[in-house]
Amino acid sequence: MSQLVWHASSAISLDESVASVDPYDLKSVWELGRATLRLAKAERVEIDRDLCTKVCSPEANISAVMFRAAILNILAERVGLLPPELPKVHEAVFNVAARIPVKKQMEPGDQFPFDLQELVKEIESELRRLGYELPEPLA
Repeated sequence: MSQLVWHASSAISLDESVASVDPYDLKSVWELGRATLRLAKAERVEIDRDLCTKVCSPEANISAVMFRAAILNILAERVGLLPPELPKVHEAVFNVAARIPVKKQMEPGDQFPFDLQELVKEIESELRRLGYELPEPLA
């Protein structure tokens, strides 16, 4: 498996949550990483802050966008959060991933720097808001 490495910067302090970002910026940076990985055909590709700045809006918090893109990349690879066969679902995922509370420092035992159940619940809610019909959760 190829590895995508994000170099956000040391500007990310560990004592607060990651700022929310514009979903368009998050999607742009995530797509930049995926495209770079495909084109490079390498085992390891590094994406730096300057490159991400070129695909984001001028007011974007690049460190926060890159932090969230890195997490999204892990979820896409490990649990298939952005399935290629369901591109319309991506809008909901980017909308939620851009705003869901994310901790910069994980507690012992945490698998992710956010509440995974909350992420799923928010994505389901966003899909419904976008007009997708989903089965009701089993009780």
